[in-house]
Amino acid sequence: MSKKTKLKKEVKKAVKTLNAKKKAVNKAKNSLKSLEKAAKKKKAKKSAVKKALKVVKNKKSAVNKAVKKASKAKKALKAA
Repeated sequence: MSKKTKLKKEVKKAVKTLNAKKKAVNKAKNSLKSLEKAAKKKKAKKSAVKKALKVVKNKKSAVNKAVKKASKAKKALKAA
């Protein structure tokens, strides 16, 4: 396998994980919204909302890392 095809595979993989992580972030955002609604009704505990916020932050950073990886892979592909 040549370097170019290897890099193409890496880019595809990076894009796949990126899309999966984006979905995860959107899911987390949606659950956070529903938690906020519940919190307004004073049904949800503050700790639950804080936990959800933490999860969203963690997933966001994971997506940002994946974006960086994907762009690096694309640059490497262009250079090859």
